[in-house]
Amino acid sequence: MMQSGDEQALFQTIAAYLNEADQALVRRALATAVAAHANIDRLSGSPYVDHSIAIATILAKWHAPAYLVAVGLLHDIFKENYSACPTPENIQEQFGEGITNLVQEVARLGRLGPIYPVQKPDVWLDSLDHMAERMPWASLALQRAPLAGVVKIADRLHNFQSLDVLPMERQRAFAQSVMDIFVPFADRLGMRAVKRQLEDESFKILQPEKYEQAQVRYPAIKRQEAAEPIVQQVQQVFNDSQLSALVQSKPVSYMRLYYQQVEQQKPLPIHLSQPLLIVTETKADCYAALGIIHDIWPPEQEQMVDYIAAPKPNGYRALHTQVRYDDGGQYSGQSLLVLIQDEDMYLIGEYGLTAVWMGLPPDLMPSFGEAVDAPPGMISLFTPARDRHDLPEGATPVDFAYTVHSSLGHQCTGAVVNGRMVSLNHHLEHGDVVKILTSTASVGPSREWLEQVQTRKARHRIRLWFRNKDSENQNMNLPADAVTIFSLTEAGLPQRLAGCCRPQPPDPIVGYVNRRNNVVVHAQECHNVQSLKPLVKVEWNTIRAAHNIEVEITAVDRAGLVRDISQEIANDNVNMISFHADSMPDGSARIRLGLSGSLREGLQALLTHLRQVRSVRNVTTQRLTKPQQLTSNSILDHHFINPYTLNPVSGKGFYGRWEELRTMVENLRGVRPGEAVLLWGPRRIGKTSLLLQFQQNVMSSDDYLLAFVDMQPLSGRSTTAFLLDIMHAIRKELPDKGMRPPPPNRLRRDPLGHFRHYIERNPALLERHLVLILDEFQLLAGLTEDGVSLADINRYFRSLIQHRNGLSIIFSGGGVLDRLLQQPEASFMLEVVRHQKIECLDTISARRLITEPVERIQYDPDVVTRLLDLTARHPYYLQWICGELVSRADQEQRPFVTTLHLQQLLEEWVPQQGEQFFSHLWGSSIGFDRQTLLQHKLILTAVSNLAPADRWVSFDAIAASGVLEAMGEGQLWHNLQNLEKMDTLEISANENNYCLRMPLCEQWLKEHYTVTRVIKEITW
Repeated sequence: MMQSGDEQALFQTIAAYLNEADQALVRRALATAVAAHANIDRLSGSPYVDHSIAIATILAKWHAPAYLVAVGLLHDIFKENYSACPTPENIQEQFGEGITNLVQEVARLGRLGPIYPVQKPDVWLDSLDHMAERMPWASLALQRAPLAGVVKIADRLHNFQSLDVLPMERQRAFAQSVMDIFVPFADRLGMRAVKRQLEDESFKILQPEKYEQAQVRYPAIKRQEAAEPIVQQVQQVFNDSQLSALVQSKPVSYMRLYYQQVEQQKPLPIHLSQPLLIVTETKADCYAALGIIHDIWPPEQEQMVDYIAAPKPNGYRALHTQVRYDDGGQYSGQSLLVLIQDEDMYLIGEYGLTAVWMGLPPDLMPSFGEAVDAPPGMISLFTPARDRHDLPEGATPVDFAYTVHSSLGHQCTGAVVNGRMVSLNHHLEHGDVVKILTSTASVGPSREWLEQVQTRKARHRIRLWFRNKDSENQNMNLPADAVTIFSLTEAGLPQRLAGCCRPQPPDPIVGYVNRRNNVVVHAQECHNVQSLKPLVKVEWNTIRAAHNIEVEITAVDRAGLVRDISQEIANDNVNMISFHADSMPDGSARIRLGLSGSLREGLQALLTHLRQVRSVRNVTTQRLTKPQQLTSNSILDHHFINPYTLNPVSGKGFYGRWEELRTMVENLRGVRPGEAVLLWGPRRIGKTSLLLQFQQNVMSSDDYLLAFVDMQPLSGRSTTAFLLDIMHAIRKELPDKGMRPPPPNRLRRDPLGHFRHYIERNPALLERHLVLILDEFQLLAGLTEDGVSLADINRYFRSLIQHRNGLSIIFSGGGVLDRLLQQPEASFMLEVVRHQKIECLDTISARRLITEPVERIQYDPDVVTRLLDLTARHPYYLQWICGELVSRADQEQRPFVTTLHLQQLLEEWVPQQGEQFFSHLWGSSIGFDRQTLLQHKLILTAVSNLAPADRWVSFDAIAASGVLEAMGEGQLWHNLQNLEKMDTLEISANENNYCLRMPLCEQWLKEHYTVTRVIKEITW
């Protein structure tokens, strides 16, 4: 068979240094690669096997041994999507165990994540000296098979030659992975010449403007020409001293030149922009050459480093000295770096591990330590701190977490293996470095883990956790979410109150972990606390407003009186919930304060301090615990807290929704790397509250950085403003604020470029798992395009999710699903969809939402049941009605709500409410046109007026009600599907009967609309 030009080039190259037997091995490998990749083309249109041949040719040009050239040809032979996928057993039978293992290691390297935080080129070199400590998965990969790294670097070099066929976002993602992973690998392997190529190719794609600036300012040929006088001057000095040495200007990558210029904050002189390299014959000559250089130019203080006596781990040896260059001209006094090596050092410094193929002794090559062997049937896994744990084959990150510590397993929310996010059911491999991601909330394990884990310890701990949990639910003297535990190690443990002191909110408390692995909560003043160690910091999640004090102060009115009183209250650390001051006709002042909190110990001290304020004449108090104790002139009758609200809530206002939050965490644990999460559902069911609570209480550990962006204020604004808001939201969550986003006028020049730089080059984000929460994301489609298109933003989001270690973005919105279906670029968000329905609260959680926020008000059990039925457990309407019930109870100074009170509310107050409280149920906030919205409203009105006792209405009855005057039968069916998608209507099993999910809306519609009235509204 006739050979292609690429095949001919390969065999011409290997013929120069391989014998016939070795060439035959390469031919067999080529035949296998051709057969496996038959009829498979690359995106460029060329046969896929051409890529494998190109890699083998690169290796052959480096004089690689025959078996490694064969590995280059077979490097992706096991990829199912690229080849006929022979099994490892097939390849081992043909080529032996050594080649098969190397091919598998090459594939493994392709799955590595970023090795360490990448900042600037000068930082990389220092970091590489500590690679084993800081980047254990990199050092372990090199211990197992350093030559696999050489093959993968050749693979990346050829990828750059055909990268232009990919979309720009994929090009940038590829270049970023090379910069983060394979540039450091090349340096650790000692292949500095290749490293410079990778740097420049990546730099050209990631920062084209800066690359062009460096290329224009420092063209390679002109650099060499400008440095030639210095080279000749030094060469002459060495010739005169009769020391044999070759002097040259050492090439530097454009990226390094650019950042050196930025660091010095001024352009480098082109003739001093590259180091001076002196290559001598022997090691002894290196030190002699150093003396000659210091005779020519004085050395800078403490700038001489001897890497000959103390070589770098990558085998690099040289003398480095920085001298003060002096040519009598304008650049005198500038620094010049001089490198001195012998011939062997030079070859190793440029070619690293591959220099052995040029005849250099192996003992001069980079060393990587010995690989770790595991016991039979086991795999050795490592923490980022290099602690070793042996687990059975097939173990998952959950097994690993429980092996390290039981509480770490309970709090496991995700895992990063070898720098890449993986799912919790991922099967770990020998030598993996596993970082467990955790949250600070008491989330606990998932029952699904019992089917996934391989170790007995993990299975036992999970079962024990659920056994304790079930026991608590049966005989619970402390709610599971009553206390926040501020310790990562103990955060997932069950809680109970101490029987000796029985603390209650707002008593100061501490925790103690007993032998049964429960956190026992004691009052701080409990006499038993002194003998318990170690103690754990805990706080109540909810503080009951049980101790409310009204203080009345009479004083002579004067300037600064209010300031002095407020300062005393602040000094005593007391919470002031209300303040009212009156100036009396006789020149006195009467001030009434509402105070709340734990006042048992500090009240008398506070009163004493208030009485000592200048011009205060009298201080009296009144303790308030129930509404009926309010007096007619009490300032607290206007400020008694009503926690029910229609706005998004979190923290203490997040009543009754902990199980819902737990379900969301369970869903997120099941997300695979490279997937976004789309949280969607009807309007006003509390998605924003859920996400706020998720941000503040679940993912608040150091592993994560969560930035919350509410897109509602962005309505009508630009895409540039959207990207700027995300950057500000990220900066808000950083402890030290970190990088500043660019100013708006600068951002408009290249919005996506600046945004990408902020996300991918922000030092504060490099070691944390970034999660963006984009609420009301359906509004993205309404932004005006300013400097960047919506399609480009969606494509970058996709790239961010797929290439930044897995889960990166949570999208949320009421009408977001319909909008996304209209945007092909955003289709990736539909891979993982979490639908929040109107009945998002289970019955227990909904009851808690009704009864817990206001403990001073008692509900009849029948009222609670009636509220659940009326609202279909919709949190918005529960908050709405309960808020009004509590408000009326406070006004009438009664501590209870009966069925009579609820009935009065339904008859008198609900019918008076406007359409804005219900219009979202027929789609007013999703983006339907006016005609469709009124048709939806008409259908709901017909269903409400026709509803019998069982509330189900047939399609035929709806059609016969008169709605066909405003729409055709096909349009009626289509609108019914819209209402079902919005969860407003429920469809029966036979898909022919319909009812409103929410009886409250049905009752309101009956009060306000008839079919005839809505039809008139449509025709107006």
